[in-house]
Amino acid sequence: RIFKDWKTIAGDNALDYAAEFSHMLGFDGVKMLGLMQLCVTKHTWFLPVIMKVKMSVLILEESHGLVLGH
Repeated sequence: RIFKDWKTIAGDNALDYAAEFSHMLGFDGVKMLGLMQLCVTKHTWFLPVIMKVKMSVLILEESHGLVLGH
């Protein structure tokens, strides 16, 4: 794949998912790796929570004839 500056950047199997993604984008600084790890962790945790809330709203709407999420 071609990433930063239209150059191919080889993967590094020694890195975790977030660090590998940052590396493939061409950012190898310690601060950027830490930021990417924080972002991936945050989104991995929040997405299931958001989906559970949306499902709860849909169930309440359907069972009680309400329109909460619109």
